[in-house]
Amino acid sequence: MQVKTFTGATTQGVMTQVKAEMGPDAVILSNRTFRRNGEVFHEITAGIERHEAEQATAAAGLDEGWGEWRKDWMQIKDQLFALMKPAIQLERLTPRQRVALEYLQREGVDDAVSLDLYKRLLAKPGSSVLECLGDMVSVRPFSLAAWPQHLHLLVGPYGAGKTATALRLALCLRKADPGVKIAFINADCMRGNGRVMLKHWAELSSIAHAEAADAGAMAQALRKTAGFDVVFIDVPGLSRGRSLEGWRDAMGLTDD
Repeated sequence: MQVKTFTGATTQGVMTQVKAEMGPDAVILSNRTFRRNGEVFHEITAGIERHEAEQATAAAGLDEGWGEWRKDWMQIKDQLFALMKPAIQLERLTPRQRVALEYLQREGVDDAVSLDLYKRLLAKPGSSVLECLGDMVSVRPFSLAAWPQHLHLLVGPYGAGKTATALRLALCLRKADPGVKIAFINADCMRGNGRVMLKHWAELSSIAHAEAADAGAMAQALRKTAGFDVVFIDVPGLSRGRSLEGWRDAMGLTDD
């Protein structure tokens, strides 16, 4: 994220500077008013996701040939998948089940897992994908008794709802035990909106908040939250090929 601070005599004037230099997608991170030599100044710190903007520009510049090539490739891929997995007949699933299974396949989920999920969905007509996945993966309700660990990592792709989930879990713990000490560590520092939302709700809920974009900042955040009962870490979305274990090692997080 590119972050810059703008100063001017009026808030409107400063906002004009922000829009002129960073565009309409800029996110306001903080603002304050102060005096200097008897004059009043307004200061606004704004940020913008430059890498996302560049990706959007690049995507918009793709020619029609690339689009046609991708369309042909997806058709070929679907045909290959049909030949490799004759046991899976997607038309037997509900539209929602089919979309979920196709997504898992596109993301490279193991074929054995896809087939197992498919069979479970057929065995329970109309059931949700989460219900069947719950039968495949051990799950348990979130509570301090069931999950006594100090650190809890929220992991998933961008937009999956990690930040909102962390907030809900924290508020549920607070409701069950008003005296519990909870902290957030935001390691997903590249996304302006989620970053501001987590900080905002943490302040409103009187929950400690820290940010950790790298291993050094993570070590400092862990020292700051060492005395807390529960610490939620918002993990950035990991691109294909990156593992959670690799990210943990890079950030200095261990099982100790």
